[in-house]
Amino acid sequence: MSKNVQELDSTATGGSTYTNLHLATLAFVYPPNPPTVITCPCEAQPVPQPRDQEKHIRVYHNEPSGYGYNSGRFHIKESRFSTSKGWCAPIDDLVADDAAAGSPVATVGWWEKVGSDDQSVFQTRVYYVASDGKIRERTNRSYFDQIAAKDDFDAEMPKPDELVPPAPGWKLTPVGGIKRQAGSDAPSFPKVVPLTTTKLAAVRSEDGSIHIIYQANDESIRELVFSFGKGWIGPDSETDVILETGTAKPGTPLTAVAGGWSEKRVLCVTKTNQLLEVYSDDNTKWFASTTPYTLQPSAMISAVASNFASPFFELRIYTATDNDDLHELSFNRTRGGWGPAHQGISSVEPEALPEVKAPLSAVAAVLVPGEWVTKVYFHPRRIVIAEWDICAKEAAHAGITRLSAGAKARRAIEEQTRVKITLEIKRREEERKKKEGEERKKKEEEERKREAERVKKDYKSVKVGGKFTITDQAKLKKVQARSGCEAGYEFEKIKGGWRCTGGAHTISDADFEAA
Repeated sequence: MSKNVQELDSTATGGSTYTNLHLATLAFVYPPNPPTVITCPCEAQPVPQPRDQEKHIRVYHNEPSGYGYNSGRFHIKESRFSTSKGWCAPIDDLVADDAAAGSPVATVGWWEKVGSDDQSVFQTRVYYVASDGKIRERTNRSYFDQIAAKDDFDAEMPKPDELVPPAPGWKLTPVGGIKRQAGSDAPSFPKVVPLTTTKLAAVRSEDGSIHIIYQANDESIRELVFSFGKGWIGPDSETDVILETGTAKPGTPLTAVAGGWSEKRVLCVTKTNQLLEVYSDDNTKWFASTTPYTLQPSAMISAVASNFASPFFELRIYTATDNDDLHELSFNRTRGGWGPAHQGISSVEPEALPEVKAPLSAVAAVLVPGEWVTKVYFHPRRIVIAEWDICAKEAAHAGITRLSAGAKARRAIEEQTRVKITLEIKRREEERKKKEGEERKKKEEEERKREAERVKKDYKSVKVGGKFTITDQAKLKKVQARSGCEAGYEFEKIKGGWRCTGGAHTISDADFEAA
């Protein structure tokens, strides 16, 4: 990441103490293999995976746009890991190009059931705040039932000569102005303008509902809920408030987990920087309870959980400290609740990286299905995206792949396309002005001819002895030149011609008409 990005991150959005550089992640395996009781490999031997099962991890991050066409905005980008390919960026890593500066990012994903076929389509939705201040949703599907996996955004390279305005391949959900789309899987997304320093969290509950958690302008914590068959519920519905105004810190970090029996847990920070948990399930409305942890003022959080609605439930929350050391905060039902505060789980040599700059790094944690290892992604000194494997105790500080050759080539062609479009717009504008000028001249010429005919009709109707005043300056100058009268503008009709009223100069009918 360039120096200007580090400096940008040192001053948080809208006066907030939190970072501008956000992360989100998800993981899945193909073919899907739903587990029973989840056990970390650190504590027990995992169940062997099928040989053909492949692990996938996807990480989403924001960064300032490097292009003039949307200067001041941020891009949302994607990096991927698979067992067969390792870390790589997809053929097109651009998820969104209209994000607000410092926009948060959140994501959910799941396997779709397509007809009677096995689950082979993985749908991903990414949420962020756009430059107009609204929360937006973009969608992509990955298809694994082919020889090579494909995505909705896979497409031929743009053809600049076709002058088609470039746009990210991830489908942007239109924004609707209604509170609830009932009766179908409505395509529109609710119109929500949250607090300018809001963070976002997204989870998908056991019943398939999607929950988008955000901070409203009154500093309350609220949710948007999407249910298949009902569409979106919220904002301003009776059930969208998770935490009333007055408790959460403005711009609080947000993270959430969801599981069996509609268990949902949202974690945020109070105005005294204490970590707060808000819980809900089928039988419990949102209920807030404090934890024994107090965080640093700019600490971000990310949580993973397993074995919901069981005696084996475990919740782990990750945060970064001022030396980019990752800390784990945990709740384990079999061990009696919350564990010791702020256990350091990683460390780096202070001299190994440039001097740290506040605010603290974003974090994004994911529990990888199948092997059930937790991976945490963060920004060491805001230079790279690093990966920490909780069980292996290893960090990839060199950074995960963030740009593919295909994406780089596509961006270059898109810039060529924008240049061609700009030139074409300029050419069309010049052509329009030229055409308008020609039409204006034509109209003026026609009007001049009509005026000349009117004048001709007027002076031809004058009888001998009558007088005619020339008002057309162009004609007057010509008549004066041909008659030799430099001052005359009124002429008297004589036989075969005209005479100035002074009596000294005459002009024939033919010359008078030709003038």
